[in-house]
Amino acid sequence: MKYIAVSVQGLEQIAIDEINSLIKAKTEIIHPGRILVEIEENSRKQPGRLGERRATTIQTLIYNTRSLIYIYQFIDQAKIKTLENIKALAKKIDFKALIKETFLVRCERNGTHSFNSLDVEKGIGTIIHEKYKIPVNLNNPITTIYADINEENCIIGIDLVGYKLSKRDYRIKIISSSINACVAFSLIKFANWKEKESLLDPFTKTGEICIEAAMFALNVSPQKHLKDKLLITKLKKCNFKDKEKTAKVNLTAADEIMSNIRNTEINSKLAGVNKSLKFSRLETKWLDSKFKKNSIDKIITFPPQISQTHTAESIEQIYHDLFYNAEYILKKSGSIVLLMNRNLELLNRYSTEFNFKITKTLEFEHGNQKYVFIELKK
Repeated sequence: MKYIAVSVQGLEQIAIDEINSLIKAKTEIIHPGRILVEIEENSRKQPGRLGERRATTIQTLIYNTRSLIYIYQFIDQAKIKTLENIKALAKKIDFKALIKETFLVRCERNGTHSFNSLDVEKGIGTIIHEKYKIPVNLNNPITTIYADINEENCIIGIDLVGYKLSKRDYRIKIISSSINACVAFSLIKFANWKEKESLLDPFTKTGEICIEAAMFALNVSPQKHLKDKLLITKLKKCNFKDKEKTAKVNLTAADEIMSNIRNTEINSKLAGVNKSLKFSRLETKWLDSKFKKNSIDKIITFPPQISQTHTAESIEQIYHDLFYNAEYILKKSGSIVLLMNRNLELLNRYSTEFNFKITKTLEFEHGNQKYVFIELKK
């Protein structure tokens, strides 16, 4: 059986590494942000339906993934330019063997086209209904046909999720500079953070980095409170298994803004990991007074950018203070791992001044913006 795992564009390899850690599957990047996941099946049940064994494996990935945005069952794909190209693709598919009882068509579209998502949904839906007389249910369908259009690539599949997996239910308190949860987890994996290592986020904002690290260390599923909403449960009875661990972690969420500390405390409590985090209202210039020399393994953070809240002058001081104090509090083998989308000239200036070297980088796109992960070591 084939599935499509949707990741952040540019972070596909991190997603593949996570997939391989969770299930046994063949993986291949077929389009930017689209990973083909092939799982060997032994079930003799009707082709295209979710049999007992195949559901058990794919549900493990859906329930436990932290890096993936979406997952759906693969049916077919084609290069497209017009709505007629999409309809031609749909006409080739035997939907009768795929749809259980009632259906709905949903489309996600990225790029510039002569049609919109509603046109695609109506076009495919009309083809299915007229050819197979399968009833449409707009409110509570059993099967949701999914059209994934990314520029000139169109993939048609069966939706197994129903909502973006990156939208964690703990993220009640967020601000404009909050980090997408999948990006936060990917940053942690890029940093190669281990649960026995101390982690400091000095610009916690709303806590995603420390919360994702704690959930990963404790093996808390991001879908723990949302599993009944997953569309795969309509297609097959699922047995989601929680295998949470008890682990002692050293995670500190710090910020100079008190409201950010409160937001992090609330979000971490909703995630069920607040007891694993330490919270500190702390300005960057006082990091050396809070932490002992050579005591921190990793500083992982999304530092402030120039905005209405932070002037160019204040940002320059923040970067100076960050690297000045990091040189003192980081262990000799420690690292600073940053999420950046601008201010790279300040990073280069102060990292050089305080004897840090860039050891690896990873560029990606999210929300129509370019970002980069950067690791620096002494």
